[in-house]
Amino acid sequence: MKYTEIQAEIIKKYRVDLCDGTRCKDGDWSRTHAHPKQRRVCKWKQANSIQSTFTLLHEVGHIETHQSWMRRAESEYHATVWALERCKEYGIEVPAKIIKEYQDYIDDEKARGLRRGGKGYAELKLVPEKKKKSTTTRADIIRKLEEIKELIACTDADELTDYAREKAYIDLCDAIDQINENDE
Repeated sequence: MKYTEIQAEIIKKYRVDLCDGTRCKDGDWSRTHAHPKQRRVCKWKQANSIQSTFTLLHEVGHIETHQSWMRRAESEYHATVWALERCKEYGIEVPAKIIKEYQDYIDDEKARGLRRGGKGYAELKLVPEKKKKSTTTRADIIRKLEEIKELIACTDADELTDYAREKAYIDLCDAIDQINENDE
């Protein structure tokens, strides 16, 4: 399916009215934008490209996710997440460059909101930060499990029931065995 065909399907499916910007109250909008209540997207340029398709989906995302209580950064975030989800449905892989562009805009809007006294913003990350790869070795894991196993064996009788102590001890022994087998 060509991008223009996907775009036509989106416009029809989500009942979007397209406008060249002449029907906007503030006629000085310079970029593509949405009017959620009117289900209108203005100044969108159709092209057979991922960028054009994603821009349309993002603006439709504003229409579909609009809540009056949302602040600008939150609105941008939810519209972008919505657009990314639709791209997955259409099998469109959005380039990292486009995602970064939108993330930067969300971050700028959040910073502006904070400068203006906004509080309580949730984490607004489109792609979760990758955790650093652990440098923990298998031997380190086994050593820590052995320490825990010894703690359980020596724990005060009042802290654990005999059943809980025995079960935890056995489970730790099994875990250590599994890790050791992984080495073989």
